[in-house]
Amino acid sequence: MKHSTASASPPRAASAQAVTVSSSRTAASRTGGGARCSGGAGDDGGVHCPDFRTAISARVDGEELPPDLSGTALAAHLRGCADCRRWEERAYRLKKLTAGLF
Repeated sequence: MKHSTASASPPRAASAQAVTVSSSRTAASRTGGGARCSGGAGDDGGVHCPDFRTAISARVDGEELPPDLSGTALAAHLRGCADCRRWEERAYRLKKLTAGLF
């Protein structure tokens, strides 16, 4: 990859390295903050909070869980992940608050 530098660039900008993404699904997009979820410490088999939140959303809406996530795995994750517990509480609260709108 060839880089060009504008003649008016400050020294720090002129020496900046190019940034590339090695995957279409970055850590920041998986968790919204760049870190893995706080639950499970690896016990979740590589499943990240957004995957669990999809299951939580399904449960809140009375739908079946995604086929790759069991209710047992979701319960275990929620025991260990305060962020997802908060997310679940907010999802139920939002459902309750919007129940009469539709």
